[in-house]
Amino acid sequence: MDFSGTPSNTLKMAFEHGGLAFSTVENSTIDGRLVQATVEAFQNYKVVDVKGFITTPIEMCVLMNSDDVKTKQPVTLIASHPAALKQIKTWKRQVGAKELAVPEGTAAAAKQVAERQLPLGIAAIGACVLESTYPNLTVVEKGVQDNKDNKTSFLLMDVTKRTTPISEEEARMALTAAIERGKELNN
Repeated sequence: MDFSGTPSNTLKMAFEHGGLAFSTVENSTIDGRLVQATVEAFQNYKVVDVKGFITTPIEMCVLMNSDDVKTKQPVTLIASHPAALKQIKTWKRQVGAKELAVPEGTAAAAKQVAERQLPLGIAAIGACVLESTYPNLTVVEKGVQDNKDNKTSFLLMDVTKRTTPISEEEARMALTAAIERGKELNN
């Protein structure tokens, strides 16, 4: 299993390599719940079969390059997906750090921090598990999300490329139908 980043790239890689796609589909903190990046992916890919559905609590963590932690570098900038940055407003105000949006996702931001692609003092915001994904990362704070009841749902699915893209509205309906099929698997 390889990490593919964005939902569009996840569905693309699954299709091209004959594998299954595991992607985020909805979040309890998003107005309308559907993950916009997944809606966009569904415009170009369609679900052949839903294999699994899970909902998991989301805990936002602050991750820094381990060398920055050793040298007690203060957090001067936070990098993450725009949706994650919107979920940590209280913590951001307390720290007073500026934001760097990384549209590719929280894992992409964590990778950039771990690999020193960003300057000193930059922290990534994402799941604590990213610390084990990127050995040069250290969790410096846990549970910084505003909504402690934050939950995200994921689908495991077999997908195929659409012959022609569909509208955003059609993609929303297709994603909603796939989520419903996934939930039925758990009943």
